[in-house]
Amino acid sequence: AHCPGQGCGAETTPCACASAPIGCRWLETDIGGECLLRGNDALTGCHLCPSQERCSIFRPSIAHFEPADGAIHEGGFAGIRIRVWFTAPVMRCASRAGQGSGVHVWCAGHVPEAQELPTAWVSISDSVLRAEATDVLRSVALNDERTCGLAIDPSVVCSVGTEVPYGGLL
Repeated sequence: AHCPGQGCGAETTPCACASAPIGCRWLETDIGGECLLRGNDALTGCHLCPSQERCSIFRPSIAHFEPADGAIHEGGFAGIRIRVWFTAPVMRCASRAGQGSGVHVWCAGHVPEAQELPTAWVSISDSVLRAEATDVLRSVALNDERTCGLAIDPSVVCSVGTEVPYGGLL
């Protein structure tokens, strides 16, 4: 919260800074960042605070995916690949560096229900996320009809250029 007379320096996070009523912006520094009075229309970057109202136009969303919802896979375990197309060019978010893929395959009634795919099995380029799920699904009994899906953690996929994260898919 902002107290009158404290100025922009009272804000300690990018989003609190960007929303300060006195017109502040967040500046990234080697030691984290600082909140400064906004001058010359400089704004807090959407990659630093994607919840800013003006940033919603940069947030990627899903255009379509394969296999389609309700599709039936009858080909054994020969190449179970999932592709997700986004509405704009996307990339792996820089904030995920050194972390797991953040992409999970799940099947209802299977324990564990969700399994994170190794980073090497997930690629993101242009506007498509590709997930190789063959090896993970080998452990799932697919003898009976089973509902399976893909989950994407928040901040795994970001828009190219603005680095605004996709909110995730559960």
